[in-house]
Amino acid sequence: MRVIAGSARGRRIQSVKGRDVRPSSDKVREAVFQILTLRLDRPWEDVRVLDLYAGTGALGIEALSRGARFAVFVDGSPASLDVVRRNLDLCGFTERARIIRAEIGRSLKRLQSLLPDPFELVLADPPYAHGLGEKVLACLADTRILAPGGTAVIEESARVSLPETITGTCEGPIVIDDRRCYGGTGVWFYKKIGIRGVED
Repeated sequence: MRVIAGSARGRRIQSVKGRDVRPSSDKVREAVFQILTLRLDRPWEDVRVLDLYAGTGALGIEALSRGARFAVFVDGSPASLDVVRRNLDLCGFTERARIIRAEIGRSLKRLQSLLPDPFELVLADPPYAHGLGEKVLACLADTRILAPGGTAVIEESARVSLPETITGTCEGPIVIDDRRCYGGTGVWFYKKIGIRGVED
């Protein structure tokens, strides 16, 4: 794996040994970030990123390389988080990042207490076909983790069906903005709508 663009362009990042981690391919990551660069309504320098099910940290590191202000990486695996730390160090991004160990599928709501500021971009690449993508969306609709007008990107199996609109207990629904398929991988782009029915 390598960083596609930005200040760390071409830098090879380490993988996690074993089959439990399935990093996004370079092709999918490049496509996702091309779309994000066009769709984000603010410069990368104003974007705070939350990388859920971080694995190697490839998604969040790509955002940092393109200029994102700060990134938080969350995963339940100590081995994965150790690789994230090494990759952040390799790319020179340690000072612009925070790492949190958490079992996301069980305690995503608890993350809100650890994350006082909302994020303009949430990236989630959970294990495929376990219903985790939909759980992430439900949690984002029930918390203030995703900022109004913010974008959430869910990578899942292309065979999975995710909802077009998610309405939770927090003000403003989360609505689908785009969907792309790359072989067996599906990528869903969502926007959080502001309380007046428009993006804040």
